[in-house]
Amino acid sequence: MAKAVFDYVRDEIIFGFDQYQVKASDTLQKGYGMCSNKALLMVTFLRHFQIPSRLAYIPISRDFLKVPWGFWYLTMAKKINHVIAEVYLNEGWIAVDLTLDENSYF
Repeated sequence: MAKAVFDYVRDEIIFGFDQYQVKASDTLQKGYGMCSNKALLMVTFLRHFQIPSRLAYIPISRDFLKVPWGFWYLTMAKKINHVIAEVYLNEGWIAVDLTLDENSYF
């Protein structure tokens, strides 16, 4: 079930910039979201199926966003948090990054 949820959110919810705090149901309805939106949607689905999951944050340089944001990346803090999901399977937490779907180009 966890793999099916991952595949669905990664590939069917396309990457697109949005507000940081968006309800999972809104992301599902829109069909797109950024890292935080997609991770929250996966955690919501997994918890519905009684699979332990949580959000995790990875500090990254704003330079990572230079290509998709253009010069606007300079308006961000030098370090930002990239949001991923973690799922508890086989006695341990597994980090999963849903940000880029199969059609992403950067």
